[in-house]
Amino acid sequence: MSDASRAPNGDEDVGAPVEPLQDFTLPDDERFVDRVGRRIERRLLTNELLTVAWHAPFATALELLRVPFAWKDGARRPSVPPTDRS
Repeated sequence: MSDASRAPNGDEDVGAPVEPLQDFTLPDDERFVDRVGRRIERRLLTNELLTVAWHAPFATALELLRVPFAWKDGARRPSVPPTDRS
């Protein structure tokens, strides 16, 4: 990785700020903040839906594989309920 592409951390000296840009500020635009927030929320929702769609077939297959074993274990249990020993 080159020195220009690394993000500066607290240990590196990044130099003095560019003087003509020190007073350059823009007011916060509510529409921009809302737009960015909606985009982030859409991407998070898409991520969650894709995660569910990816894991659902595996979870379903595992549950379907457990059914015969649970049925077999249920067939071995005694039909008489345990007695109370108190």
